[in-house]
Amino acid sequence: FWFRFQVRNATPTRVKRTVEMGNTHHLEQVWVFQVSGDRIVARWRLGQGVPHSQHSSASGDIAFPLSVASGSTDTLLMRFTIHGLGLQMEPVLWDESAYVKRFQRKMSILWLFEGLMAVMAVYHLLVYLRLRDRTYLFFVGVVALGLCLDVAVMDGLQMLMQSESPLPLSRYFGLVGLGLSTTWCFFSAEALETRSRNPRTDRMLRWLAWLQVVTLIALSPLSPRSWMQPFFALNGLSMLACI
Repeated sequence: FWFRFQVRNATPTRVKRTVEMGNTHHLEQVWVFQVSGDRIVARWRLGQGVPHSQHSSASGDIAFPLSVASGSTDTLLMRFTIHGLGLQMEPVLWDESAYVKRFQRKMSILWLFEGLMAVMAVYHLLVYLRLRDRTYLFFVGVVALGLCLDVAVMDGLQMLMQSESPLPLSRYFGLVGLGLSTTWCFFSAEALETRSRNPRTDRMLRWLAWLQVVTLIALSPLSPRSWMQPFFALNGLSMLACI
């Protein structure tokens, strides 16, 4: 996909802003060119498939700094490589200081939530070791994979480690999601006691879980674009089965 828009600076001084591309975790790579007059004055390479050290933004967002001279109208040209079949994007121009404050606030809330979920997982693991009830073990799996999915989507781990290459979680969060929905099926079967109360529902949940296990094994060597649709389809079936 190609995307084009213009930015005009009507103020008497040069303006510096941060351009955020919005909710774009499905973007593999983004090439951005800033054109002023008839020449390219700046360029950036962004996206989930780009090493974090090469990102122009310290956050996990796809964002880049923009500087426009007084009275100038610059054109931004963007070329996208995406996961999936469509592109949904809402570019936002931020004041630099406001963008930094927003990022710091977002990360504080994110890591507080992740910490609470980690404590919950450890607590239920201790309960399982005491009671030996598999319901608690499957719940630990649901919470742990949910944490992995959140970190993958938010690219939090990659930001924290300043990784030089895209991490497997951020590249393959669909597979993590399949693992989550698989574990959710087993957890639901144990928590609802379907084996004794409703054998037909129990068989459906467990066969659906094993179907997802086979799907995980079959799709793991493939590119992210290959497993996105099976991920959403099987995840939807899992939720319907649990309901």
